[in-house]
Amino acid sequence: MNSIKSTKEIGQDYEQHAERYLQQQGLSIIEKNYRCRAGEIDLIMRDRSTLVFIEVKARNTSRFGSPAQTVTKAKQQKVIATAKHYLAQKKIGEKYAVRFDVLGILHQIHENPELNFEWIPNAFD
Repeated sequence: MNSIKSTKEIGQDYEQHAERYLQQQGLSIIEKNYRCRAGEIDLIMRDRSTLVFIEVKARNTSRFGSPAQTVTKAKQQKVIATAKHYLAQKKIGEKYAVRFDVLGILHQIHENPELNFEWIPNAFD
């Protein structure tokens, strides 16, 4: 039996941690891993009357910057295009204010087994 997790499984684990963390901050989950041709959005949540599209990035070192800093302009554009598709598909474009957040998770296993969260609301402004 192989106990080594795939990259996809590890990513799903971090997204579950992210979801729990954001729920503790008062957000409620609407959808996970929304996909279309434009790309994927890790989490779609609601913060009161705001629809929040969240990119989750996890790293095990901050040597090359924080996890949140790895969300490039190109990735932001993909998330925005995917969010537009989601809003059109669900026909809810006018019902909610929209926000784009990034949740970075730093997990330096050898130095500190705890997860460190860096939540950046309105990250794409």
